Amino acid sequence: MRHFYLDTNVFISRWKPDDAYYSEAKIIASSLQKGKISAYTSVLTLLETASVAGRLYAHRMKDKG
Repeated sequence: MRHFYLDTNVFISRWKPDDAYYSEAKIIASSLQKGKISAYTSVLTLLETASVAGRLYAHRMKDKG
């Protein structure tokens, strides 16, 4: 089995349909779920992902408001 490091961009691209790498990120997520690949990440990547997700959420809520 192949092992990969997932950086912030993969996590963010997976949830942003307008992202240039959305399709690739979906394939990576699907491959992980099916056990075709194995991946790891870092605490820093998780913090960065949470930070970006928080800003995106706040922006979207402000637009709805």
